[in-house]
Amino acid sequence: MRRAALGRLGIATGLTVAAAALSLSGAASASAADGGWSPRWYSTYGECQYSGNVLAQLGKLHGFSCLPYDGGYGLYPW
Repeated sequence: MRRAALGRLGIATGLTVAAAALSLSGAASASAADGGWSPRWYSTYGECQYSGNVLAQLGKLHGFSCLPYDGGYGLYPW
């Protein structure tokens, strides 16, 4: 009986931690979508495009542009 109660407590704790992590990642995504994300700098256009594609496939951004920025290229999400 006691072991079953401890097992349920462990599952509830795990679910609470997972829910907190999801809400924090959602807040970070929302701030990025609001324009709170500064451009990332890359030395080559290809490097910028590659990184933007990886971030898009991971769902971190919906679209992006690689524009000349400070002697290299800046990744601007949209």
